[in-house]
Amino acid sequence: MAERAVEIDLETVRLSKIDVAKSQLCEAIMLFFEQRDPVSVHTLSWAALEIIHEHLDVSGGQVDSCSCVLHYNNVHIKNEYKKFWAKGVRRYRNYFKHANFDKDNKIDFNPKTNEIVILESIMCLNDVCGVDDLPEVLMFVAWASRFTDFFTGEFKLSALGYPDVNLYDFSSIIDEIKHMKLPIQLEKNECNG
Repeated sequence: MAERAVEIDLETVRLSKIDVAKSQLCEAIMLFFEQRDPVSVHTLSWAALEIIHEHLDVSGGQVDSCSCVLHYNNVHIKNEYKKFWAKGVRRYRNYFKHANFDKDNKIDFNPKTNEIVILESIMCLNDVCGVDDLPEVLMFVAWASRFTDFFTGEFKLSALGYPDVNLYDFSSIIDEIKHMKLPIQLEKNECNG
């Protein structure tokens, strides 16, 4: 059985909203690396992003974080274009999420948008609480940072932390995530018993 970001007790699971967002994001990343259903990746990563957006500090009703490009109330978008912006960036999300709209229409979905939603989720989550404890997130950042000319700062340096991982091979990345989780699982097993 695959490892989960949240340990599940069959009786109850006590979760904060951020715990839920982390779980959704980590699962979306694993589905992405496993090259599984891109619609599920998109839906899970947007669900996580919505929770994370709600946890960011908001001043004057607008989000002032550079990490929040997809936020509906981004300060960098003129007020007269906010509805247009929100509709555009949430087009796929809304189509996948709401059964009462466009029920007879079809959509041309571009799965590459998943990379953008996941990256924004990671950057915003880092603003909220940090991401150093999430192997899936760390490996996604390392994978994304292979575009070294595109990123700056800590994103550009992320790939350097994994010199033995082929960042162009998803199975190598998945193996590294499992390897990174092994000490966490051993520690949990020792504590439980």
